[in-house]
Amino acid sequence: MVTIHAPVLMICTTFNFPNELAKTLPCIINAVSNRSDTQCVIIDNHSKDPAVHQQLDAVNHPNIAVLKNTINQGKAIAVNAFLAQYVTTHNCPHILISMDPDLVFDTQSFDDLVACLNTVPNLGMLSMRYKKNAYNPERSVWRPSQKFTGIDGQVYWIRRPVFANVPGGFFGVQGYVLHYYLNYKLFPQTKNTANFNKGYIQRAGSDDAYLYDYLKKYSLTQGYLEGTQIEHLKSPPQTKNYIR
Repeated sequence: MVTIHAPVLMICTTFNFPNELAKTLPCIINAVSNRSDTQCVIIDNHSKDPAVHQQLDAVNHPNIAVLKNTINQGKAIAVNAFLAQYVTTHNCPHILISMDPDLVFDTQSFDDLVACLNTVPNLGMLSMRYKKNAYNPERSVWRPSQKFTGIDGQVYWIRRPVFANVPGGFFGVQGYVLHYYLNYKLFPQTKNTANFNKGYIQRAGSDDAYLYDYLKKYSLTQGYLEGTQIEHLKSPPQTKNYIR
């Protein structure tokens, strides 16, 4: 049983890839340990690799909960199902962070992202700037970043993609967006709904693009927060993974 109690809620979905998870878990633990207002729920989608379960079973932190699904639902379905069961108008977080288990970031970048989401109004999907490597998912970010001022007077610069979406590996949304625009369904649409009924999940789908396009109609600012950095460690293959 999980109790949502913190203003900042992180949800990390895992499926295999223990080498990358071993680098991501310390980042999660550091981010949660560095803040008294943050909790994390790790949802494992029926990983087959025992090394993943060994790492998850070793997690021991009062503000980190590990849930293990008995079938592979895919990220979007798993996150939506969790929110439907555990999050309501009474405990809706101020900020929701969604992330994959193959990312490395530091606490300062995490704190800066949370501060921006806390104080700059009318934000949609907001991510950190990705480190340039072979797995960098940033696309079409040639337009200069724009200046935004938070309600506390702090200035932030956000780079908005052109003809591309903010990738779904790591992003945050504000609680009012989750409540008013998404009705507690973080991913409005996923191709894996049809795939799931056929007995498999397709990795690296277009769930993030659906969300990005859905929020565009509300004229929300979406993009990457300058001055932050996150590293993507792996690009998962677009292969079929059976749900059991």
